[in-house]
Amino acid sequence: LYAEFRRTLESELDFRSEIVNADAMAATLTEGFSIPPFLRDLSSPSVLVQTFADGVNPLRVTSEAMRRSVVNRLGQLLMGQILNHGLFHEDLHPGNFRVVEATGAVQLLDFGRVGHLSATERQALVPLLLALNLKQGEQVVALLDSVKASNRSYDRPLLTERVSAILQGPSAGVNGDTISRIFFEAGSAGLAIPSGYIQLLKGLMTFEGTAHLMGGEMPHGF
Repeated sequence: LYAEFRRTLESELDFRSEIVNADAMAATLTEGFSIPPFLRDLSSPSVLVQTFADGVNPLRVTSEAMRRSVVNRLGQLLMGQILNHGLFHEDLHPGNFRVVEATGAVQLLDFGRVGHLSATERQALVPLLLALNLKQGEQVVALLDSVKASNRSYDRPLLTERVSAILQGPSAGVNGDTISRIFFEAGSAGLAIPSGYIQLLKGLMTFEGTAHLMGGEMPHGF
């Protein structure tokens, strides 16, 4: 976790990395989403200049139906980025996007935190989410083992027992709290969670908070 925090912090200290991230992110966007262009000639490691985003903060959108629609579309975009591209916006809180109320278009901002998943991590993700949904502790541990970040030994039967116990809880499922608790148990047991999955957890929990603030729920597919 410390190594991931240090890597993320160092990348955010050079604002130009946001332009690189935004260029890559642009290829993942679907209809109705955009990134206000950056003024590259005026930008530097310490100053980032971007075209003004004329939308409003999503919490100020007056239409409840539009707020729900934005949450659902953002969730679909996020899942598409994760599963199809292995590149996703890790920090979708309400301050990092704007909504054009006249059209419902969404303008994405702040690309200092962008998540990356390897092909192996993406391949294991859908089975992992399915195993979480079906409360299959042994399968969850097996899939985490298949993408582990180190070959350090750990007590697999004990970890399986603890993960299975978490999945029997009343609020267990494909949500940030459940995944966070499982990752904590895995790390405590010695199974190293890859950085891409740590980024995914942070992105999921941030988006959960956004959905709640906007009066919506996590879209189907999470």
